Amino acid sequence: MINRIVAWSKSQATVQAIIIVGSRARETDDIDHFSDLDLILFSDSPSELVSSETWISTISRPWILDFSQTFAGDAEWQVIFEGGFKVDFIITSSGSPGVFTQVFEGSPYQEVFNQGWKHLYLDPNKTTEISPLAGTLTMSPPRPTSARTQLSHALFVSYGLAKSIFRSDLWRAHNYLCQLRAQIMWFIDLQARFNSTGKVSIWKDGRCIEQWASQELIKRLPMLFPGYNRESLARSFHCALELLDELALDVSFKAGEDHPTPGQQATSNWFKQVIIL
Repeated sequence: MINRIVAWSKSQATVQAIIIVGSRARETDDIDHFSDLDLILFSDSPSELVSSETWISTISRPWILDFSQTFAGDAEWQVIFEGGFKVDFIITSSGSPGVFTQVFEGSPYQEVFNQGWKHLYLDPNKTTEISPLAGTLTMSPPRPTSARTQLSHALFVSYGLAKSIFRSDLWRAHNYLCQLRAQIMWFIDLQARFNSTGKVSIWKDGRCIEQWASQELIKRLPMLFPGYNRESLARSFHCALELLDELALDVSFKAGEDHPTPGQQATSNWFKQVIIL
């Protein structure tokens, strides 16, 4: 597949460079059949690759494909090619010829690059060399959203969860709990960033969490995955609220913010009273 993509790139006048990121860039032992080929494609004219998917079939036969946008607003084609090989193409602008290195180093994907990257293709007529990023790991600073604001988001999700458990609406309760776990992960991620001082690689969406979160926290995570019954969901809800309270307090302190408000604490306590174990 890589050879096919390189051959396709050479035939495209608008493709300036392609960078491999993710596990296949690191070439670690954990690569398996489900390891995606994650590519960031720099183009002089990205709209040509966004407006139509016909170029994908010139690489290889796609089984299915999906179009979306990344957190940075760039187009992303996710493709499962014949044989089950999945490739993610992020398409971004390379800017003017001759300034590609600066664009690369100022990219919103810098933290992705810090996890490992390598060249797949460079147009010799437009790109001479890409300089390595300074340092081996530069973690992003803590996110701008305040812990207090994020806690409010989590508590509104918790309201829906409490209502669903109270009414024994198990399917919706599991959906809300999934959302609440994502809110808790925001705090776990931020806590790890404060604790790591830039020395630990922290992965997106909880990937490899056993490697970067505290072991005490890891031991508590199984309780956030209940069975399909009210009692199990209620226990998980209580555990999630306790964990959320602790994380919010710790993160707000380390961020130099005010502690959770009395109203937020009262809301959390009310949930625990309404959903009785």
